[in-house]
Amino acid sequence: MEDLKQKLGLLLSSQVSDRSSQDYKKLVSFIDAAISKSLNLPPEEQTGFLVTNILNIRDFIQSEIITKSITLDARSKVLQVCDNYFIPKEEPPVPEIKKKEEELEDERLPQENLSEIDPLI
Repeated sequence: MEDLKQKLGLLLSSQVSDRSSQDYKKLVSFIDAAISKSLNLPPEEQTGFLVTNILNIRDFIQSEIITKSITLDARSKVLQVCDNYFIPKEEPPVPEIKKKEEELEDERLPQENLSEIDPLI
């Protein structure tokens, strides 16, 4: 079970970091494109264009933060489920079981011997 838990943790953590790397590359490309495009605009339109793109970047980053926090929360809940439902529960101690068996034997009624009841046997 511990092996499954470790593999699950590695699987989820590697997907998050691989995705982050790709997202940062896209973000850098988007910023570069916005700057180069704003330089081709007249000076009075450059500011508005850059502000709009900065707000778009802000929205993108905000959505990534939300996505990552949900992913981390889901990861912790999946690992918690593994702990709660897949790890075997502790067995009761053996001496306690033997003690109960002995108590049950003491409570049983003594059996009658058939030879004492029926003289033909």
